[in-house]
Amino acid sequence: MTTVGQRALVAYERTNGRYDLHYAHWGAHEWLLAASLAAIRPGNRFDPTDGSGSLTGVDPDPLATDRSFEDLLASHVDWQTYDACYVVATDGSVQPYLAAWFGLPGHDTVRPRDGALVGVDPERVERDGEFLRGRVAGLKAATLAMVRDDRLSLPTARSFLASEVRSWHAEGRTVHLGPDADPTGWDD
Repeated sequence: MTTVGQRALVAYERTNGRYDLHYAHWGAHEWLLAASLAAIRPGNRFDPTDGSGSLTGVDPDPLATDRSFEDLLASHVDWQTYDACYVVATDGSVQPYLAAWFGLPGHDTVRPRDGALVGVDPERVERDGEFLRGRVAGLKAATLAMVRDDRLSLPTARSFLASEVRSWHAEGRTVHLGPDADPTGWDD
């Protein structure tokens, strides 16, 4: 069995309110990167350790620099590839996000812009992150069953997923939809 990385993106906020984007190959594994990033003092973002001697795993070479957060979402986040995203504010606080891809297994192979970043509770990162991961998986499984029973078309199913995930904002979660996510076309 081949083990693949649980890839994450790390967006460091600059003092001008824009962001630099970096890659972390194992960054989503057990949400451990959240604690590692929080241990790094602001202004020293590329210290190779988290203060305990463990590597943070963030590639110091940026994927993008000096970008708006909206531009990062539109141009650089691939929900099909990444499992998590961490936003590190200038004060050093870390906001983790689950990357939820709206593609349906067995039907969608290339839909990298169709998904959402869903805010994870930074005080309970692993528990809440895994809860959300399971919630998305369950929602996708139920939606896929409706597609297989010809109750929903693929575009309508993807729109339904986007609408449901977007509704989690009402629970106090931050939800950023990707550029191809359409939450409005599922009730037609």
